[in-house]
Amino acid sequence: MKSLKLAGSLFFISSVMVILGILVAEAVYPNYSLSNNKLSDLGAMAPVSSLPIPASDVIVHQPSSLIFNSTVFLAGVFIATASLLIRKGFGNKILTTLGFLAGIGAVIVGLLTEQMGMIHYMGAMLVFVVGPLAAIASSRSVKQPISYLFIVMGLISLAFVPIVTMDIFNALNTYTIAKTAGAENMIVYPFLLWMLAFGTYLMKD
Repeated sequence: MKSLKLAGSLFFISSVMVILGILVAEAVYPNYSLSNNKLSDLGAMAPVSSLPIPASDVIVHQPSSLIFNSTVFLAGVFIATASLLIRKGFGNKILTTLGFLAGIGAVIVGLLTEQMGMIHYMGAMLVFVVGPLAAIASSRSVKQPISYLFIVMGLISLAFVPIVTMDIFNALNTYTIAKTAGAENMIVYPFLLWMLAFGTYLMKD
């Protein structure tokens, strides 16, 4: 169906766009460290707070910020749109809902940086939790053995969510910079690879 092929194209483009966006943003970010910097630091680095952060406490590096925020925002729009198209093709309401929420989370991350406080992290947790659940839910709509692979990808991402959650909670209580880069990567990249594989599957069928 045309709706599924279009959804697949949007998932595929979103995955490639975010992967390349992260790589380019990291390359031009001064002294970016995979072990010491969060992915969201590429957009703006700030202490974790429940309230918006004063500009004096925020570090923004350009063009990393523009590259990261714009690609994540646009990918979020594509993911949400693709998820709605999936309902027309598969009728999988659970996948549609989870994918749409993950897309909204990405829009929040790209539009509202760490400077906006807890609302940014709420958007990030939508992606971190709901995104992998969407990968697992998609296993109902594809053939074996790829369905098992999608489940594994989702479970790998979910396994690292508690690490990120605890680190953000600790940083919130101390008004410090959260250091969750390694764990974030282990959540985000399996999810991005799922979108790449799922998008390819939809375009092929």
